[in-house]
Amino acid sequence: MNHFIDVEIPNADLNRTLHAFLDAKDQLHFSELAFYHYQSFGGTDTDAAETLGAGIELLILAFDIFDDLEDEDSPDEPWMKINRSVAMNAATALYTISIKVISSVSKEPVFFEKLMEYILQSMQGQHDDLSNRPATEDECLDMIKRKSGALTALPCVLGAMLATGKFDPAVEKYAYQLGIASQIENDYKALFYDSKSDIAKKKRTLAYLYLSRKFNQPSIDLLKTFETEDKIADKEIKCYKEKLKAAGVTQYMYGYITFLNQAWTTLTGYSVEESLGTMYNDYFDHEERISNHLIAQLKNKEPEGRIEVLYHRKDGSKFWGEVHYKLYYKNGQFTSSLGTLTDVTERKKAEMELFKSNQRLAMQSQKLAMAGQLAAGIAHEVRNPLTSVNGFLQLMKAEYPDRKDYFDIIFSEIKRIDSVLGELLVLAKPHQVQFKKININSVLQQVATLLETNAVLSHIKIEKAFQHGEEWEINGDENQIKQVFINLIKNGIEAMPDGGKITISSEVEGDYVKISIKDEGGGISQADLAKLGEPFFSTKEEGTGLGLTICLNIIGAHNGEMKIDSELGEGSTFHILLPIDKGAASEENDIQQGCCSRATIK
Repeated sequence: MNHFIDVEIPNADLNRTLHAFLDAKDQLHFSELAFYHYQSFGGTDTDAAETLGAGIELLILAFDIFDDLEDEDSPDEPWMKINRSVAMNAATALYTISIKVISSVSKEPVFFEKLMEYILQSMQGQHDDLSNRPATEDECLDMIKRKSGALTALPCVLGAMLATGKFDPAVEKYAYQLGIASQIENDYKALFYDSKSDIAKKKRTLAYLYLSRKFNQPSIDLLKTFETEDKIADKEIKCYKEKLKAAGVTQYMYGYITFLNQAWTTLTGYSVEESLGTMYNDYFDHEERISNHLIAQLKNKEPEGRIEVLYHRKDGSKFWGEVHYKLYYKNGQFTSSLGTLTDVTERKKAEMELFKSNQRLAMQSQKLAMAGQLAAGIAHEVRNPLTSVNGFLQLMKAEYPDRKDYFDIIFSEIKRIDSVLGELLVLAKPHQVQFKKININSVLQQVATLLETNAVLSHIKIEKAFQHGEEWEINGDENQIKQVFINLIKNGIEAMPDGGKITISSEVEGDYVKISIKDEGGGISQADLAKLGEPFFSTKEEGTGLGLTICLNIIGAHNGEMKIDSELGEGSTFHILLPIDKGAASEENDIQQGCCSRATIK
């Protein structure tokens, strides 16, 4: 942050003043929010994230100075110890620098629009706060949302937008709630500060507006205190806190723990003694669903309920707790609650694994469906004109007999295009395949011979570590099995641009014949291994991401599976396991297979 001040402010005195202001800033919560959201949404440019964070902290510091100068509190801050006009001008300089820094990280118009939207919202909320305008609790909450919620939403939303380029309303929604909760906490603490007391300023805070309903005697007594006194004497603090609890202010704005048994220590690691008097929500992740649940329960005067919450242990670990609670009311007002806490971590993990598995399956199914539609469209759009081209070329071939070699090459390539389109249709719709007995080593020999020329041109040796005469038979479609081997060997060739060796081997493993195709390429990262086989995912710059998907469909149709061993810098080995034919199905069979029959990678 100091760097940006040095770049933008050549005036030595103002420069020193701003550095002194920065030195007083000991927390960087807002830049952390921006950075965490940037990383969580896949951002990788650390410099951009740090620049955004620095700009946001400069903006927040400027707003803090404006707020202190307007409220005339925080006397120990450096900006409160100098001429107010000089401090205001310095804060304006910080504000201007912050806008310039934040705007520099993204040229997207919506990024700047959201930045200014949150700044203007906060300024309007601050205006209502300074004017003491809220007349109801709802109006006060709306003011807090604009004043503090907007400033919390700013780093969260901009951090996510910098990573994705898109505005995420879900991020904005929970960030507002986080800002509101933080401000309510500060407002409660401000009830006890001599120099910053809302009592002294006669402010219409959430606590004051809540008490204005006068639903019990403690609330009436406290309201009188707010209206007639400027501060609470030290000796009266304890009585004051008791009145806040009796009036329901503490429970309304907070939720202090007043009783625990020893099971609490067993579950959380915190002793009963150190936990009493602390906030109930100090021990779990703050989520919007939790606050929404509790607000709805209290609003509807529900007598009991249950909720699952992610708790923090004292040692830093976390566990899922199921809370069953009862809510107590007096004269229609919530007064307290009593609950039990059960560790349900193992059950929650099982539920989450099932949910993730279902999500993966749903996504895979959606991608396969998309791939099928794409393949069908390509086949239809390309095959029709290809048929016409083929027909006219047949006519031209008769007119140019001296160009027979050229035409043969053209027809061969047209046939190959048609074959590729046919392969794509494996993804598109159910198709009929011809299953029969296949000698697997014979197929491997044919494929190896077919690709040897390609391999030699790429300075690659194909080593055949299998016995050509070995009688290992499977029941399957020979052309499709060949396609699997061709695809995998070609991938190996492409993985070794500087040459190397591909080893093809086969062996029996239980009731399966295992074919292994090993290359000496750069290997595959664990992150990419987890995605292999997904439609449209490819580790090659110009890959379509369909080759391995087709292979998996074919292997699945043959009741087989694929395993991959790979390490970066060590090459990759693809193992295909296909069930050995035991002679039970010696006849040829036509079997309907569709895109849903699919092997998995293990």
